[in-house]
Formats: sequence, structure tokens, C-alpha cells
Amino acid sequence: RKTTSPPGYDENDYVVERMEVPVDGVRVPLTLVRRKDLPASGSETPLLLTGYGAYEESADMQFDSDLVSLLDRGVVAASAQVRGGGDLGPGWHDAGRLSRKENSFRDFLACAHHLIERGYTGPGRIAAWGASAGGLLVAVAAQREPGLFASVVLEVPFVDVINTLLDPGLPLTEHDFDEFGNPSVAADYHWIRAYCPYDNIRQQAYPPMLVTGAMNDRRVGYWEALKWAARLRSMRSDDNPLLVKIDDTGHLGESGRYEAAKESAIIYTFLLDMWGLTADVK
Repeated sequence: RKTTSPPGYDENDYVVERMEVPVDGVRVPLTLVRRKDLPASGSETPLLLTGYGAYEESADMQFDSDLVSLLDRGVVAASAQVRGGGDLGPGWHDAGRLSRKENSFRDFLACAHHLIERGYTGPGRIAAWGASAGGLLVAVAAQREPGLFASVVLEVPFVDVINTLLDPGLPLTEHDFDEFGNPSVAADYHWIRAYCPYDNIRQQAYPPMLVTGAMNDRRVGYWEALKWAARLRSMRSDDNPLLVKIDDTGHLGESGRYEAAKESAIIYTFLLDMWGLTADVK
């Protein structure tokens, strides 16, 4: 879906590819966009991989004028349409929620490996970016296979799943029981505990991370980002950057055109720096 194009943009300079990644007997949709003049293979090519995988929301790749600045610097962008989202209908959603939530994480990691195997990028050159439930997705991926990632961006991430769902005073707790389960129920607790990012932090090396939170967020409390970062700093075995940015905004970030552009600029600067492309920023 196309919106306003930036000055000088020519759609003929870019190519969109659609592929399917085999995982556990299903085929996970994966959409990719890159410049046509960028070689289709290269183990050093920086790649941005995004995902969501919850609430039956589709993760189809839409036109983003901000993203053009990354594509023009040789970055490949890809969207993994993992189970838990709504990309292939209600059954796709059901296959990635409650006791089947592990499918979302398997799908995302399988898509990362597929892109490496196909030669679009290499280990340690992928940046993972997820917001809210997508932050949960990329947090789990980074914990399980940190060597895949050059960096990870977690915007208002849902990373303290058990403690949040045990708090009846939060506005979305009971609503989220249908998506993630109720940790007050023993069976639900065990499957949530197996992946909950906050409860699974361990002493190991983690990729560089940028974590954001919003003071007026009624969906994901800003304290989740702070708790995640604090515990990670106390247990990790690396000295990679772990940046935390808390704003006086809501779940969807800044609403003004220029303020939203500033948010994108901060994240893009972090990504470019971690890829070693900062010198190319104009």
C-alpha cells in the first residue's frame, strides 16, 4: 500500500520479493524489499528484519518513505509474517497464540536463517525490530540466538509477560488472557514461563539494543522496558550498547509529523551505527 513518496523517489529503483519459509510443515510468508542495483547475495549485507505475530494483526509490508533512506544505503528490509498474526486468516492467528505461542518465535528465527541461507545477509548482520508484541517476538529471538543479530530495537516491548498478566489493575490484563493465557492457571504459567523474556534473561552475550518506553502507554507499561534493561545489564556477559529511551508519549509514539520523524531518525541512527554505516549518514 503506497503513501506519499519522498522527493526524488523512483519506484523502479527497488524490487519487492515474496517467499515462503518452510517451518514445521507450514510455509511462513516473508516479504523483502531492496534496491535493484544491490547484489542479491552478500554475507556482509545489512538486513532489517521486522515481525509482530499477535492479535490477528497482519504484518504485510507497506510503503514507508522513511525506510527509503535505509534502502538507499544498501540495507535490505524484510518482514516475517509469523504465526500469531492474521496474515493467513484466523487459523494463522490461532497457530501462534496461547499454548502455541512458541510457533511465533520459531517462525521468526527460521526466517532469519532462511535469509542467510539464501545469501541475502550473514550471521551478525541482521537487525531485528519489533514493537509491543513484536518487541516480545524479537526479545525472545535475541535471547535464543544472539549471534544472528547486529542489533535489536524493542519499542514499547511486552517483555514482562507473567508479572503484567498477574496484575488485575492494568487495563488490558483480562483482555490478554485470550492471547497469551492466564499465568494464575498452572498450565498457562508453564508455557508463558518458557518464553517470557524478563524471566529468561541469563548470563550470556546479547546484541546491542535500543529499548523504548512511553510514560502514558496504557497497553505496555514503561516500567517493562526499564525492568528488562536493568536486569539485562546485571546479568549479561558483554559490553555492547544497551540504550533506554523513555518518552512522555503513548503506545504509538509521537503523533506530530516532525516529532515522529525525529523518533525514526534516532532509531535509524542506532541501526546504522551498529551496522558500521554511520559515516554514510548525510
